[in-house]
Amino acid sequence: LKALAQQVLSQTNPLDTITQPAAAVNALVASETLREFENDKVAFRHDVLREWAIASFLFSNPDAIKTLPLNRSAPASLVRGIELTAQMMLERSTDAKAWQTLLGDLSQAGSHGSWRRAALIGLVRSEIIPEMLDRISPLLLDNGGQLLCELIRTVMAVDVIPARKAYEAVGVDPSLIPESLNVPNRPSWYHLLIWLFKLGEALPAQAIPDVVKFYTAWSTALLGQDRFTPII
Repeated sequence: LKALAQQVLSQTNPLDTITQPAAAVNALVASETLREFENDKVAFRHDVLREWAIASFLFSNPDAIKTLPLNRSAPASLVRGIELTAQMMLERSTDAKAWQTLLGDLSQAGSHGSWRRAALIGLVRSEIIPEMLDRISPLLLDNGGQLLCELIRTVMAVDVIPARKAYEAVGVDPSLIPESLNVPNRPSWYHLLIWLFKLGEALPAQAIPDVVKFYTAWSTALLGQDRFTPII
């Protein structure tokens, strides 16, 4: 699996198992982890298995981050792997040092911003989001909340769908909805909203404009018909 993950990182497709133990390959095919082709060629049967292989490899071998094509836009096949790597580095540690190193490695001069965004969005796609945000709060609030503002903007840009599409699905005439309006489509918004409420006066003043935009986008998208708008 480690050898296959290395090939995935280099965008090899299909994957070559000619140098791997036949018994191991056969077992992975039998368990439906891999799909086998002719001439010692395989592929991961499901995207989620490939993504976890990537994340497990990068988590165990963080120096491999430097071998990624960081100067180009992150391919879709690797973005989710980076997200999961970020989550592993936070969930399996008591601090944020490994995650901070990962973010730094993905943010070197000349690196495409999509790599950094993947590591950031991984924060709020964890199954234990509140704990992750608390663990990394010193970094988020440092320098006037600079990283927090970046996280808010990333969530607002990535974890959304067009409002017309969302409201049409529940029987609303899409022509009544502004074309520019988006609505949240992931729990990241909810958890970030609750966490910001809990911050209270600990929120850096410099971050207030971005938080206001976040609150406004939430309430507008839900037409004010939610339990948080009155609190906001």
